[in-house]
Amino acid sequence: MIAKKTKVAVLGGGAGALSAAFALSATEDLRSRFDVTVHQAGFRLGGKAATGRNKKEHDVILDGAGQMFLGAYDSAFRLVRECYQALEKPHNAPIQKWQDAFVRHNHAVVFCQLSGESAYDGGWFPWVLRFPENSAEPGDGAACADKWVMFRLAVEWLWNVWNAADEVSTLGIVVKDANRSVTGDLPAWVQARLAEMESKEGFGPIDHPLIGKAIAENNKPSGINELGLGRLVAAVRNVVRFLPDSPNDHPAWAHHVLAALIRKLMDRAWELLHGYVAVDPWAYKIWVSINLAGSIALGMLTDGLLFHESSAVDHLDFRQWLERHGANNVTLESGLVQAIYNAVFAYVNGDPEKGNLAAGTCLGALLWAFCTYKGSVFWQLAAGAGDTVFAPLYAVLKKRGVKFRFFHKVAALSLSPDKKAISAIELVEQVKLHKGSYDPLIMVNNLPCWPNEPLYDQIVDGDELALSGVDLESPYSPAWKDAKRTTLISGLDFDEVVLGISIGAIPYIAPELVLENAAFRGMIANVGTVQTLSFQLWLNKTLPEVGFSLGSQNSVGPVTTSYVMPMEGWSDLSSHLKYESWGGEGAPQTLVHFHGPLEQLGPTSPFSDVGFPAKQKARVISLARKYLENDVGRIWPLAAKSEGHGFRWDFVVTQHHSANVDPSDRVVLSSAGSLRHRLAPGESGFTNLVLAGDWVKTTLNVGCIEAAVEAGFEAAGVLTRRSTQTESPESHLGS
Repeated sequence: MIAKKTKVAVLGGGAGALSAAFALSATEDLRSRFDVTVHQAGFRLGGKAATGRNKKEHDVILDGAGQMFLGAYDSAFRLVRECYQALEKPHNAPIQKWQDAFVRHNHAVVFCQLSGESAYDGGWFPWVLRFPENSAEPGDGAACADKWVMFRLAVEWLWNVWNAADEVSTLGIVVKDANRSVTGDLPAWVQARLAEMESKEGFGPIDHPLIGKAIAENNKPSGINELGLGRLVAAVRNVVRFLPDSPNDHPAWAHHVLAALIRKLMDRAWELLHGYVAVDPWAYKIWVSINLAGSIALGMLTDGLLFHESSAVDHLDFRQWLERHGANNVTLESGLVQAIYNAVFAYVNGDPEKGNLAAGTCLGALLWAFCTYKGSVFWQLAAGAGDTVFAPLYAVLKKRGVKFRFFHKVAALSLSPDKKAISAIELVEQVKLHKGSYDPLIMVNNLPCWPNEPLYDQIVDGDELALSGVDLESPYSPAWKDAKRTTLISGLDFDEVVLGISIGAIPYIAPELVLENAAFRGMIANVGTVQTLSFQLWLNKTLPEVGFSLGSQNSVGPVTTSYVMPMEGWSDLSSHLKYESWGGEGAPQTLVHFHGPLEQLGPTSPFSDVGFPAKQKARVISLARKYLENDVGRIWPLAAKSEGHGFRWDFVVTQHHSANVDPSDRVVLSSAGSLRHRLAPGESGFTNLVLAGDWVKTTLNVGCIEAAVEAGFEAAGVLTRRSTQTESPESHLGS
């Protein structure tokens, strides 16, 4: 007797949904137990990370997100590695291995602004952070470091920053008492403990791939001036090196000694540098490094975060938590702290004045990202995410027997009479297809890719649809004439549901669930989202030719952040150019992707406001033009017409703008107080519904592809544990 398969309806085609489908179909055994169907509105997969090729203009990659992997993305890299292992690649495919799909970035540029009136050029200067490569491979399944190991690595980072910057500033700062003993006026009990430790062995270097190289670059004029701080930094480092690997084995006095040393270090640094931080980049960087690292360390020590979950302080905003532990306004408003908020678009309603990021979640993510990365800190996709991640995923899933229903928009989820399970899924079949099924990919230079619009020749009356202006991916667009309703019935068409649609859209498609379940309602009410913007510039000049250069040691351009809002950051995506269809004279030399939050200026527009997306795109175009005319000249001086103003539009080959305003395209926030309302994948409150996406409860809890993939894997694990066997599909990933 053949066992009946469990029918799984996967709603949505983003990273969380596809990860669940991938895990549920990982082996022959799982494929014999689960019948998986993905229902996706429109014509492509990828969710917020979707990209598309413009067939009408050199097959350029149109990217609204500029997806970047971090070296700490273990779940996401596991997915990509397993996908490429299973992928059947033609011999002439330009991307053969998972490593080919990425370009390593080992440095970031944080733009900072000095506040002093005498600061040059508006006070803006670049702070270059360099991160050494290591031999580890992301996605290898190795366990992440624990908190104390990460704490030690953070202290070593501060030591390396100091060693890279313990020289006289460009202003020639002279401190009369630079050589006085700075440990001599510490409390006697602290001095006694330091003397005790210094008499023993155990101060050797920590064996870790991230240690041994400085990761902060600073200008280094001649002349040594330790400012009396080096011995304090060394004392903190030595205490941390001396202590055992587990905080539970630390002597009772240890953390008190550390706290006393760190407070002294911050007090002394401010005493010596406060007169210079507003006008001198060198002093600014030294102070912000010491104050930020010191306040984080003090917070971890005094709030007991080495022993307890970081979520214990998630009721506080990160800046609020830093201030409680000694960070001053210079640090709180610094480009370095700004960069942390920018990385996850942590602004309520997109307002740059309303930064909000849960302290514990932020702290955990920071330590995890920069103390446990593998290989390189940043892994930029070599081409669009649609080309390098989602097209391969589609091919592998289809080969495994996963079915795809494109142009199937989820309209509503209905509950059973007892309100405990999903009884029906109402869908809108958006178009009629000539063959009844849809083949979504195109070939660009031997690489399977998603187009940026439907393949109209596969759609009945496709030419008419192409001219109609109907956007099948946007809820603000009117329905096409051939749209019709259809309903999936529990027990007949599906047994289990994976809800992989982002949280911004859930109130519109699942109001009954929100009404009936208090925990579900709390999640929807408290886990917020934010609109974002992006624009891309294809330039006929290289970055050095527009006046931006980090020196010959950099083979790829930078990841930048913390410049003028809302275009706060940009990345060099010139690696994409070789996968586009340029050629001959006039081909671009550089592709740059700008991004930032898009402030919401009023209440969320109803879907009846069909012109809303176009209005927001017009805003983005206007903001981009203003930025290029007024601000980019400071960092690209050769692209400015005169004195940093005006823009050389003759440098532009083409451009593209995105306003990410649809509910499912908005970035999920991790605001203070919101994290306790998140539900884990198996905690939906409904017996046949699991949740997948970067909006559910994971180990990370920030809006990114890693959180989405982790949630998708766990959602699949929940479904597998419900079935007749208890084996988890995650166990097959990496086998």
